[in-house]
Amino acid sequence: MRDKPQEIHYLPKELYMFIKKPLFEFMEKSSLYGVWYWDLSQKDQMWFSSGFLHTLGYREDEIEHLSVQWKELLLDEDYQEAIEKLKQHLKYPEYPCDKVLRYRHKNGSIVSLRCHAMVIRNQENKPLRIIAFHNDITATSMPQENAIQTYKNEIAALRQEIQEKSFHDTTTQLYNRQGLEESYKYLIEVAKRNSALFSVAMIHLENCNDVNIQYGEQRLKKVLRDLTTILIHSTRRVDILGRFGDEEFIILMPSTNKKGAIIVCERIRQYVQEQPLDKIDYLSVSCAVATLSLNVSDNTQKIYDTLNLFVDEALYHAQKNGGNQVLHYDDINNFIDLFKQTSSENENFYQ
Repeated sequence: MRDKPQEIHYLPKELYMFIKKPLFEFMEKSSLYGVWYWDLSQKDQMWFSSGFLHTLGYREDEIEHLSVQWKELLLDEDYQEAIEKLKQHLKYPEYPCDKVLRYRHKNGSIVSLRCHAMVIRNQENKPLRIIAFHNDITATSMPQENAIQTYKNEIAALRQEIQEKSFHDTTTQLYNRQGLEESYKYLIEVAKRNSALFSVAMIHLENCNDVNIQYGEQRLKKVLRDLTTILIHSTRRVDILGRFGDEEFIILMPSTNKKGAIIVCERIRQYVQEQPLDKIDYLSVSCAVATLSLNVSDNTQKIYDTLNLFVDEALYHAQKNGGNQVLHYDDINNFIDLFKQTSSENENFYQ
């Protein structure tokens, strides 16, 4: 039994009938790598020549002659640009419709075709069809495409580098003050939603200016990196670390109560005391801690400002009493009373 002959699509039949001098001259100017022919009265109907399909790696029976198929073959951004070009050409016949379009080849590669399109109108100047011819310029366009992609990659890498530098301290690679603020407020928001405790600690490296004077900037940077290593090893992965100032570091501790935060800070203080940073024995740290229980109605900015104020005040009192100690904001009053009592006892001793 013989196969039934495949019926020829009506659009190529029409095209073969209506090729006249203007259209023929247009075709002559184009080196053909295939044609498509679009019926504007039935916009879903678009015929693709075998040459066009073969250029993209397809057999004639693998692609339906529909405009939606053309859209799927084109890269998305190129499709939008092609439609805009065609709209302009439909509105203004003198507007050239000449555009390099990137198509998806069957093997996954990209094929660059220069598309020359022309609107066919009736005697009343009404647009009826669009015909397009193609030149395959993939070989010549690839170096340019690669250069553009390389340029885009370099710009993206530079943007990423700038972003990382703007949010990270170059010496320690921890968040800087700007990067820390963003994480700080985010964790406050999380704690509010969960009605959770949130603790913050400020670590002050004492006598580090002496290191700079005695040993120089490079030795000081080594000290700061050593302290950073201690902070990382003393905290959890969920905790956020940052360099808040020249001598201050911040630890953000979500879901951590007062006791837990003090234990972390005391561990850091003792480590620095027992194993001097870069073997410089006059270095020490003071740690100021604050803890708040948050709920969803709290104002994020107010909580942020309050915690910073609390750790700043606690650090002031810790340093005023000689440094190398851990002080929680809640214990400041007891600390002051103890400090006054100790001072009074010392005065009586020397009288």
